[in-house]
Amino acid sequence: MNHIEFDSRIRGIPCRIRARWYPASKGCYEPHGLQLTPDEPAGIEDFEVLDTRGRPAEWLARKMTDADVVRVQEDANRYMDQDNY
Repeated sequence: MNHIEFDSRIRGIPCRIRARWYPASKGCYEPHGLQLTPDEPAGIEDFEVLDTRGRPAEWLARKMTDADVVRVQEDANRYMDQDNY
């Protein structure tokens, strides 16, 4: 299983995010070149909120708004785009 970790904030509280990600994969092609399944870019599967010492912080995860979830997913994708994994 592949993980990345990066610093973040939720409701102004410093924390770390541990995101599980899947690698990019090539689509499946038939012998004559027709693509049967599409190429899949790397992406974030799910994430966990940790305190600054790296321990699970479920109490902080419960404070997340929908906007926080979107921001964390975007931050994780940006982190991966920088080849930090």
